[in-house]
Amino acid sequence: MYIRCNGKKSGAQIAGMSQDESMHKVLELLVSRERYGVIALQASMLITMAVMIVLIEVRPLARLIQKMSHSVFYWGDMVQIHDHFQKLVSKVRWGIVIAFIVSLIASLVGGVILSK
Repeated sequence: MYIRCNGKKSGAQIAGMSQDESMHKVLELLVSRERYGVIALQASMLITMAVMIVLIEVRPLARLIQKMSHSVFYWGDMVQIHDHFQKLVSKVRWGIVIAFIVSLIASLVGGVILSK
């Protein structure tokens, strides 16, 4: 068993450690690895918050939807084109909403898993 503590220990030094000392070192390693998981979670949450702020302030989706909604005469050939376009816009909106909800749930589940 190799345990790193203030430098490298030889096999004889590790074999000379008591069981309590070796368990203490293993627990120290586990706690230090948990810190990296917390840092990764905090970084991902910060990135998510930054993206949300950009989406709210810059409003690229609202601008895109605004450009997509246009006035047409619901007459003749435009009936099929307009209906198809409205279905496409509806699918895009629902896709965005569902993706946002899934990302929130994934963040919560990831937080719960990493906190254990």
